[in-house]
Amino acid sequence: MFSCAGIDVSKDSLEVWINSQGIGASFPNSASGFPVLIDWLKGFEVTRVLLEATGGRAGAHEGASKGRL
Repeated sequence: MFSCAGIDVSKDSLEVWINSQGIGASFPNSASGFPVLIDWLKGFEVTRVLLEATGGRAGAHEGASKGRL
């Protein structure tokens, strides 16, 4: 079974929800927050990540996670 994560990207935070686990968490939207988020997602065997962002805020996250999940 795979897990999908939904991430609501805002200026200061990343609000994450894991569908198959029914849990969520919040991470800082910063260069230091990305690795923490990626490690957390790996613990749930996440295979798909959906980003919801306005104003083009998702770009940095796509680059930071590429090839790491």
